[in-house]
Amino acid sequence: MWVHDHGVYLMSSGLPRLEDPNRPGSSLVVYAHGWYPSTDGHRRDPDLGGDDFAEHLHLTDQPTPLITTLSTAAAAGYSWLHLTVRSDTYEVRISRIRRQS
Repeated sequence: MWVHDHGVYLMSSGLPRLEDPNRPGSSLVVYAHGWYPSTDGHRRDPDLGGDDFAEHLHLTDQPTPLITTLSTAAAAGYSWLHLTVRSDTYEVRISRIRRQS
């Protein structure tokens, strides 16, 4: 899941849950670059809106399952997932380097 509440991050909604070893009872999260609340503050973006949300990134949708794309990219040395957000849609890309904003 792509989540916006206290920061912006990815979190698995799978079962069993990926538990954060540093926060027992909490799910493991991966914060977006520049959106970690402790160091980056509480940022706002008009395309994310003012409300919190959780958007499911469907890993098995056809014709090209995202999970296949992610696995193939990781095996080839890609390590960055980019979400380009617009007011009515978002785009997912994989790259080897962090794109400068």
